[in-house]
Amino acid sequence: MKVAITCDYLIKRKHYIEAIEAVLDLYPDAEIYTFCHRKKGILGVIERRRIRSTGLSNKVKTEMDFYRNLYKLPFMAKNLFVSCQYDLIINISLGLSQGFKKCKSSKQLTYLYELGFEKFEKVGLINHLTRGLIVHYFKRSLKNADFLWVSNHRLLEGIKAIRNDVELVYPPFKVNDYRIFPEGMIKEEFIAIETNDLSAEQFVELTQYLDSIGENWKLIGPEDRFLHLKENYPRQIFGERCSGEHAAFLGAAKCLISFNQTEFPKYSLASLLTGKPVIGVSYQSDFIKVDGLYSFLSMNELKDHLTNLNTQKATIDFQEVRKNLLSFDEAHFKMTIKKFIDQNFLYK
Repeated sequence: MKVAITCDYLIKRKHYIEAIEAVLDLYPDAEIYTFCHRKKGILGVIERRRIRSTGLSNKVKTEMDFYRNLYKLPFMAKNLFVSCQYDLIINISLGLSQGFKKCKSSKQLTYLYELGFEKFEKVGLINHLTRGLIVHYFKRSLKNADFLWVSNHRLLEGIKAIRNDVELVYPPFKVNDYRIFPEGMIKEEFIAIETNDLSAEQFVELTQYLDSIGENWKLIGPEDRFLHLKENYPRQIFGERCSGEHAAFLGAAKCLISFNQTEFPKYSLASLLTGKPVIGVSYQSDFIKVDGLYSFLSMNELKDHLTNLNTQKATIDFQEVRKNLLSFDEAHFKMTIKKFIDQNFLYK
């Protein structure tokens, strides 16, 4: 059985790339088709595969560059033809690559990871004016998928308005990299703050409040927008490191505060797996539905959760929370794909 992998882009390392890599692990000979590949932008298994892409690969260096060309992509999709030699196309989509041209004989499983174009549709006047074209392309191109999976509850409800034969499959995560430390093994010394989508105004208001109530704090996540803070807060910036260091860091935290509403909530998931509660924006409950995740819509709600944190935390069985999060395990994701292949192809 011959399998091809299709995706929107291969530009930089992020959780979307981890989902692609999980599929590549199952099919060591699979080729990749994508709109854009930034060579050497992603180290690892991807760079060792044969990759077919469009002319955007010579022009695009960042996600923003890619989405500046959003209005061109429906036309480019028609010109990127996935060879008829493949029995199955596994498409990891951000809402665009499910529309690549293919043979009728090739079946397609589309895993709709997220609608990436929603975040960037207003980048440039042309994108703003052609929004209707992109939405029409997205809905029409979903017909390319013989089988359709989505990554979260919000997408599940939204796609059901277009087609009913959709299944929820949680994205892969390295669950076993995170453990609950024995009681008292690590002292809880600070409150962790994720930097994804954290604005300068939110940073100032939150850290001033934490300082006023005598709470230590540290930043975890991308450092790009906070490099200027290193001079004034050298000990508070942990940054973005490997999962083993993240686990130890979160083990020493009282909780995680997250404003992330555009990326897969990997830090929130890691925090819960480590036995620490999360105070996060409501977007994150689209992915994670367990005790220990407290949603907020305003800074006042966030402060209320902090005030009640110890009382709330005492009522949570984090071992049970961990069990409920095993559906995110990378091994579970791979097993779901293998079971799908067995049921729909190998024994037909």
